Amino acid sequence: MGSLAPGHIAENLPDVTAQDFEKVDLTRYKWIHWEGRNANEQLKMISRVEKYNSTAPKEQRITISVEIEKEREELYQLFPHGDLVFVSKDVAKSLGFSCAKDAVIGLYPRVKSG
Repeated sequence: MGSLAPGHIAENLPDVTAQDFEKVDLTRYKWIHWEGRNANEQLKMISRVEKYNSTAPKEQRITISVEIEKEREELYQLFPHGDLVFVSKDVAKSLGFSCAKDAVIGLYPRVKSG
């Protein structure tokens, strides 16, 4: 089983689209990571994984992680979809948090429960 991070491999390549992601055989992956870039497309991809997970046996479910590095409001819609969410210091500060502990506590309502 592998992992997959559908995002930029090189700066001159286009973003992965939901249509591109339809070609991915989800049974081959245990963890898929998204770097917040084109959030609307990424939400479609994540939705596909969530749908897959809803019918897969627990041991075959895919862990979803998201990274929100840029201070762009559209990316914040990714918060509730990650099993694991990475947030940059800049994003945390822009949301009013002065330290990592405050960010973890303050962002808790935005993320998936569990």
